[in-house]
Amino acid sequence: MSDHNHDLLTNMIERWNAHDNEHLYGLLVHDYREYLNGVLVKNGRADAREADKFLYDTIPDYRAEVDDLYVDEHGAAMRWRFIGTGPNGPFELPVASFYRIAQGRIVECWQYGDSAANAHALGLDT
Repeated sequence: MSDHNHDLLTNMIERWNAHDNEHLYGLLVHDYREYLNGVLVKNGRADAREADKFLYDTIPDYRAEVDDLYVDEHGAAMRWRFIGTGPNGPFELPVASFYRIAQGRIVECWQYGDSAANAHALGLDT
Protein backbone atom coordinates (compact mmCIF):
# COMPACT_ATOMS: atom_id res chain seq x y z
CA MET A 1 0.00 0.00 0.00
CA SER A 2 2.84 2.43 0.72
CA ASP A 3 4.02 2.09 -2.90
CA HIS A 4 0.54 3.18 -4.04
CA ASN A 5 0.62 6.15 -1.65
CA HIS A 6 4.07 7.13 -2.90
CA ASP A 7 2.79 7.01 -6.50
CA LEU A 8 -0.30 9.02 -5.51
CA LEU A 9 1.74 11.85 -3.97
CA THR A 10 4.30 11.82 -6.77
CA ASN A 11 1.43 12.06 -9.26
CA MET A 12 -0.12 14.88 -7.22
CA ILE A 13 3.08 16.96 -7.40
CA GLU A 14 3.59 16.22 -11.10
CA ARG A 15 0.00 17.28 -11.90
CA TRP A 16 0.32 20.40 -9.69
CA ASN A 17 3.52 21.41 -11.48
CA ALA A 18 1.78 20.83 -14.83
CA HIS A 19 -1.10 23.05 -13.63
CA ASP A 20 -3.51 20.17 -14.32
CA ASN A 21 -5.88 21.15 -11.53
CA GLU A 22 -8.85 19.06 -12.66
CA HIS A 23 -6.76 15.91 -12.31
CA LEU A 24 -5.34 17.18 -9.03
CA TYR A 25 -8.74 17.70 -7.40
CA GLY A 26 -9.77 14.22 -8.53
CA LEU A 27 -7.12 12.84 -6.13
CA LEU A 28 -8.97 14.33 -3.14
CA VAL A 29 -11.97 12.85 -1.35
CA HIS A 30 -15.15 14.92 -1.55
CA ASP A 31 -14.88 16.00 2.11
CA TYR A 32 -11.11 16.71 1.96
CA ARG A 33 -9.78 18.97 4.72
CA GLU A 34 -6.63 21.09 4.70
CA TYR A 35 -4.97 22.87 7.61
CA LEU A 36 -2.34 25.59 7.50
CA ASN A 37 -0.26 25.85 10.67
CA GLY A 38 -3.02 24.05 12.58
CA VAL A 39 -5.95 26.13 11.29
CA LEU A 40 -8.61 24.63 9.01
CA VAL A 41 -8.39 26.59 5.73
CA LYS A 42 -10.14 24.27 3.25
CA ASN A 43 -13.20 22.22 4.09
CA GLY A 44 -14.15 20.02 1.15
CA ARG A 45 -12.89 19.53 -2.38
CA ALA A 46 -15.03 22.40 -3.76
CA ASP A 47 -13.73 24.74 -1.03
CA ALA A 48 -10.14 23.74 -1.87
CA ARG A 49 -10.73 24.50 -5.55
CA GLU A 50 -12.19 27.94 -4.74
CA ALA A 51 -9.46 28.85 -2.23
CA ASP A 52 -6.69 27.71 -4.58
CA LYS A 53 -7.99 29.85 -7.46
CA PHE A 54 -6.49 32.94 -5.79
CA LEU A 55 -3.12 31.20 -5.57
CA TYR A 56 -3.19 30.10 -9.21
CA ASP A 57 -4.24 33.57 -10.42
CA THR A 58 -1.66 35.39 -8.27
CA ILE A 59 1.28 33.09 -9.00
CA PRO A 60 0.89 31.77 -12.56
CA ASP A 61 4.33 30.08 -12.56
CA TYR A 62 3.83 28.18 -9.27
CA ARG A 63 5.60 24.86 -8.80
CA ALA A 64 6.82 22.49 -6.10
CA GLU A 65 10.25 20.95 -5.62
CA VAL A 66 10.14 17.92 -3.32
CA ASP A 67 13.13 17.53 -1.00
CA ASP A 68 11.94 14.50 1.00
CA LEU A 69 8.94 12.19 0.80
CA TYR A 70 8.21 9.57 3.46
CA VAL A 71 5.25 7.24 2.92
CA ASP A 72 3.51 4.45 4.79
CA GLU A 73 0.20 2.64 4.38
CA HIS A 74 -1.81 5.44 6.08
CA GLY A 75 -0.28 8.58 4.65
CA ALA A 76 2.84 10.57 3.96
CA ALA A 77 5.14 13.35 5.11
CA MET A 78 6.72 15.63 2.55
CA ARG A 79 9.31 18.38 2.85
CA TRP A 80 9.13 20.61 -0.21
CA ARG A 81 9.64 24.12 -1.55
CA PHE A 82 6.86 26.30 -2.97
CA ILE A 83 8.46 28.27 -5.83
CA GLY A 84 7.12 30.99 -8.08
CA THR A 85 6.89 34.67 -8.86
CA GLY A 86 4.33 36.67 -6.92
CA PRO A 87 3.43 40.35 -6.80
CA ASN A 88 6.57 41.03 -4.73
CA GLY A 89 8.88 39.08 -7.05
CA PRO A 90 10.40 35.59 -7.08
CA PHE A 91 10.18 33.44 -3.95
CA GLU A 92 11.06 29.99 -2.63
CA LEU A 93 9.30 28.93 0.57
CA PRO A 94 10.01 25.76 2.55
CA VAL A 95 6.90 23.76 3.52
CA ALA A 96 6.30 20.60 5.55
CA SER A 97 3.13 18.68 4.65
CA PHE A 98 1.53 15.67 6.28
CA TYR A 99 -1.11 13.68 4.39
CA ARG A 100 -3.72 11.18 5.49
CA ILE A 101 -4.62 8.80 2.67
CA ALA A 102 -7.45 6.26 2.54
CA GLN A 103 -8.71 4.06 -0.28
CA GLY A 104 -6.35 5.68 -2.79
CA ARG A 105 -7.44 9.29 -2.14
CA ILE A 106 -6.06 12.17 -0.12
CA VAL A 107 -8.32 12.72 2.88
CA GLU A 108 -6.46 15.39 4.80
CA CYS A 109 -3.40 17.61 4.56
CA TRP A 110 -1.63 19.47 7.32
CA GLN A 111 0.76 22.15 5.95
CA TYR A 112 3.33 24.00 8.02
CA GLY A 113 5.34 26.99 6.84
CA ASP A 114 6.21 30.63 7.45
CA SER A 115 2.90 32.54 7.34
CA ALA A 116 4.54 35.97 7.03
CA ALA A 117 6.75 34.87 4.11
CA ASN A 118 3.74 33.23 2.44
CA ALA A 119 1.67 36.43 2.81
CA HIS A 120 4.56 38.47 1.35
CA ALA A 121 4.91 36.06 -1.62
CA LEU A 122 1.17 36.41 -2.32
CA GLY A 123 1.27 40.20 -1.99
CA LEU A 124 -1.00 40.17 1.06
CA ASP A 125 1.30 42.12 3.37
CA THR A 126 1.09 45.51 1.68
